[in-house]
Amino acid sequence: MLLVALCTFFGPTGPVSAQAQQTHLPIVGRLFVAVGADVRAGPVIDWSDDWNTSAAVGPRARLGFHHIITESLSMNAEAAIGATYLSDHPMAPTGQADAEIAFDWSVAVLARRMPIGPRRGWTFAGGPHYRNLSLAQGSLIQFGVEGRIGYSVWTDDERFFIVELGIHMPLIEGLNIAQHAMAPEAPLEENWTLPSASLGIQWAF
Repeated sequence: MLLVALCTFFGPTGPVSAQAQQTHLPIVGRLFVAVGADVRAGPVIDWSDDWNTSAAVGPRARLGFHHIITESLSMNAEAAIGATYLSDHPMAPTGQADAEIAFDWSVAVLARRMPIGPRRGWTFAGGPHYRNLSLAQGSLIQFGVEGRIGYSVWTDDERFFIVELGIHMPLIEGLNIAQHAMAPEAPLEENWTLPSASLGIQWAF
């Protein structure tokens, strides 16, 4: 009888305690908030006369959401805001603008392949993006696509961070000068483009 009493009293304590420590929310279906930063850079390519390039580079802060759809797929909505330095460039009504620092923001919606079960692994993402660069002589507006490759690491408290490299290609772009005093009556010849790449990190919790 004493042995039965001891087993009844002490027996469940170990398993119940272990189960309580292992209890966690299911990962699939969860929504994570993500914060981070990136550095985006790219050449302004001008092919109007000779082939010329100028530099555009700057830091930005990121804020977004990760919705885990399956054990290998998530959807990522993200906004970024910051500043970009541009050397002398052709994105102006006159075809030439001085070096400047421009307010830069963008939004993107990405489908992301990312392992959920393993603690770490490669992640791939792609989708559409919109970018607005507030230049001194107008606003550069871009609609395009971007692709990213990175590495994700899950922590013990079921959070994760991603370090990734992105490539951003504009499909439609133009300079909005409707509110500018130097806006010409005839449409501009925009013989330039601004592709870019980014190196970023984000923390999801």
